[in-house]
Amino acid sequence: MTIIVEDGTGVLGANSFVGLAEVSAIASERGIVLPTAPAELEVLSVKSMDYLALQEDNMQGSRSSSTQSLMFPRFPVYIHGRLVEADEIPSELILLQSLLMIALTSMELMPNIPAGSPSVIKFRAGPVEQEVAQDSRILPILVHANRMLRLLSGSGSRIVSRRG
Repeated sequence: MTIIVEDGTGVLGANSFVGLAEVSAIASERGIVLPTAPAELEVLSVKSMDYLALQEDNMQGSRSSSTQSLMFPRFPVYIHGRLVEADEIPSELILLQSLLMIALTSMELMPNIPAGSPSVIKFRAGPVEQEVAQDSRILPILVHANRMLRLLSGSGSRIVSRRG
């Protein structure tokens, strides 16, 4: 599989917002070691894009072109009060996909939960929130990734994931 990075021009066949070397550098800056095999990184990229695709309905604006492969570029999108250009891939989106890829090394973002599974119980104490199912597995809240998603969506969207 080849990762084709969207650069804001509506790249035909684009399947990622971040290149493999770039996500490795972002992880390294945070002291995180990602798999080095390109095939493993490509799987993380595809899974992170699967998750992001599910978030498109929550994103600000509309696709800049009806023929583009991915949800960005979009217009109008405002981040920190600045209008993002119609042909721009926001750095926040690149960081969001990178954070999702990092998270995928230790958890599933879209686990298959059998019908009839126990409901999730939420606990909140100030800014800290935890979600626990009856089997007592904590469902991590990806704080930094959630912040990036909120910037892009302009809403209260957040990522909730289950350890598998």
